[in-house]
Amino acid sequence: MCSSDLPSIDAKGRMVLRSKVKRKKKLKGGKPPQKPGKGAKAQGKSAKAKNKKKRNKRKKSNVEVTTCPEEVLEDPEDLDTGYQELRGKVLAKLEEEDRRAEVTEVHRSVNLESKIENILATDCDTFYLVDLSTVILKYKYFKEFMPRVQPFYAMKCNPDPFLISTLVACGAGLDVASKPEMQKGLNAKQNPDNMIFANPCKMGEHIRFAAESGVTKMTFDNAAELRKVHKFFPNAEMVLRILADDSHSTMRFGSKFGANINTEVRPLLDLAYELGLSVIGVSFHVGSGCQSGEAYRNSLLLARKVFDIAEEKGHPMTFLDIGGGFLGTDTETVIFADIAKSITKSLDELFPPEIRVIAEPGRYFASECVVLVTTVIARREREREDEDRKSVV
Repeated sequence: MCSSDLPSIDAKGRMVLRSKVKRKKKLKGGKPPQKPGKGAKAQGKSAKAKNKKKRNKRKKSNVEVTTCPEEVLEDPEDLDTGYQELRGKVLAKLEEEDRRAEVTEVHRSVNLESKIENILATDCDTFYLVDLSTVILKYKYFKEFMPRVQPFYAMKCNPDPFLISTLVACGAGLDVASKPEMQKGLNAKQNPDNMIFANPCKMGEHIRFAAESGVTKMTFDNAAELRKVHKFFPNAEMVLRILADDSHSTMRFGSKFGANINTEVRPLLDLAYELGLSVIGVSFHVGSGCQSGEAYRNSLLLARKVFDIAEEKGHPMTFLDIGGGFLGTDTETVIFADIAKSITKSLDELFPPEIRVIAEPGRYFASECVVLVTTVIARREREREDEDRKSVV
């Protein structure tokens, strides 16, 4: 855990992590770059020659992960009381689990490349470095921009026990998709009420385990799943997964999951009520890697319609799961803060405050906190006949 070598938010509201920050090179004499004109061709050849020399030059270090740490903490106030409280809860939980000694506190003055080199000097040559401070800050930012939403970490993304314990200590729930994931959550002393079995295609054995463990919330999107849950866990709290707007995502789930609001929702609700099952709410997923807040807005409007249908049938709902799709890293066009603020605005417009709202972020928490260090087991250099350069395999 890094105690002060941490990410911050830039002027555009984007999160800046130490592995993303790069020092801008200053131009000599402060002169702006000249436009290409006469002699540009000759300069281009010169630049190519320099690049060729650079390629053939060996790097001083075998590891290159971080940059200048002084540029990362643009706002030291980012490590406010809220962060310190969360950090204290995490350390206390790790102490309780007797794993506190396995976490190293790293000061900002420590060079991460040097630390990796020291580990490589031992018998360990392939490993993860997990920055728990990044996880804590990501949780803090999530709640800052979406205060109504409780994140339920999608464990399938990365089931690292330290990552799970850190999020549980902060107050996050867990989105589990199988019996082993439920067991990992229970091992982290997670309250079963803060777990959701968010898999529309569950094994009977896993449903029985959920019943025995008190994990009552689970999703469905078809009649067969309803009958299966009724057989193994009739007291389950069912959450209807609807077909969402996934047109803005890099990986769409609509072809596999989700009930069509126009043709399938009413029959499924009628069947659930006929079987005596409790349908407490709605879930949706806009797809992995969502590029627009509009997808959440459109899907929330659909969820609102399902809430209205259930109320008409005399079974008001109290639970809403807005799924995942949040990027792990901000881009020039997709900024987490903007999408989160848009979601918060829509939630306040469409759902009263007594509705419990959760989300299922995965890569949002897992992608930026982990560095994978591995080794190259073999190397071969060969001269190419068609080109005046070496190729490395």
